[in-house]
Amino acid sequence: MMVNLLYLEGPDKKSHYCWIKNISRLVGSQLTKHDGAIHICDGCLVFFREESGLQKHISQGDCQKICTILPEPGNNFLQFKDFHLSFKMPFTIYSDFETILNPIHGCTSNPTEKYTINTHIHKAHSFAYFIKCSYNDSLSIFRSYRGKDCTNVYMKWLIEDVRRIYKDHFSNYKSMKPLTVEEQKET
Repeated sequence: MMVNLLYLEGPDKKSHYCWIKNISRLVGSQLTKHDGAIHICDGCLVFFREESGLQKHISQGDCQKICTILPEPGNNFLQFKDFHLSFKMPFTIYSDFETILNPIHGCTSNPTEKYTINTHIHKAHSFAYFIKCSYNDSLSIFRSYRGKDCTNVYMKWLIEDVRRIYKDHFSNYKSMKPLTVEEQKET
């Protein structure tokens, strides 16, 4: 699987990676005035109007792979430094399940083909989760449960807790007052 990323760098040398979910939508209008969808080869960035054209291109090996230029040694590190500008998440959820490994009996495979043998199955028997509030520990929640129906109980409790947190802390935001002319000049 290939993930396309767009690297943006501003004049102040601040940079950011963006995930390109659909490269055709990003660059399609720059490549053609065609109003419909286009299909782009990930290897050489050639585009086709029909999916069948792209499949033919790939299957015939017509793809001339693009040249990848890697950073030079000494200039090959990229890291986030401005932690003081980041926002803390008001609530973070940590959760864990405990499982029992039950053996699987009667699994047979064809020895002439590649295969994976499943020998055990994980059966959940308990869980615990902790909802940590970053600004008020009295709002943090710990829950645990042990039983055969733990996966259903987990979903039920977690949905209830998240809905309650949303209702109590996020659903009643008010819009900001508009900036005055003086405040706009300051920014």
